[in-house]
Amino acid sequence: MKASNIGRVSAGVVVVCVVCACFVFAQVEAKKPEIKIRNVAEQVALYTLHRGSYDKTGAAIGRLFQLVGEKGIKVTSGVSLAYLNNPRFVASERLLTEIRVGVDKESLGLAGQLGEFTDVKVLKAHKAAVAGKPAGMADRAPVYTALMTWMRKEGYEGLDGPYERFLDGPDKGEYAAMRTEISIPVTKAKAEEKD
Repeated sequence: MKASNIGRVSAGVVVVCVVCACFVFAQVEAKKPEIKIRNVAEQVALYTLHRGSYDKTGAAIGRLFQLVGEKGIKVTSGVSLAYLNNPRFVASERLLTEIRVGVDKESLGLAGQLGEFTDVKVLKAHKAAVAGKPAGMADRAPVYTALMTWMRKEGYEGLDGPYERFLDGPDKGEYAAMRTEISIPVTKAKAEEKD
């Protein structure tokens, strides 16, 4: 092979490698969730507690909507799940999840009358760090990691546990197929006092 041909082949290989590296980098960047601060308005929520694995919440959600129908409750927003403990430290059968659905203010009249683990309450207005989980992602852990890293970098601290709002309905099938938003109530961290 002539030196000029070797140079052309080498240049071609370099171009292909650069193009492939750019494509791989773009794919990695595309998986990083966009994170923003959102002002979340006060909301009335009908909720129930679920104990067990996250993938077993479907029956509890069904019972909550059955109650909506029986009591004639007006729904104002979709399902969200508030995670009350951390699956890294608690066995899946012992996880506690608060399943919520936004309802009208008139539903507050039912407070204390819906059973031992189901009730109506006001969720206070707050600021939240919010990141989207795209369809096709089965594991929400990378979204939490990105949220926590972003919060530290931007000077926010969490005020309460995370909650996840479902943007797609159950017709999408399994969790991995659904788009969601994961939120953590936040406040700006106070600067540490120096001695």
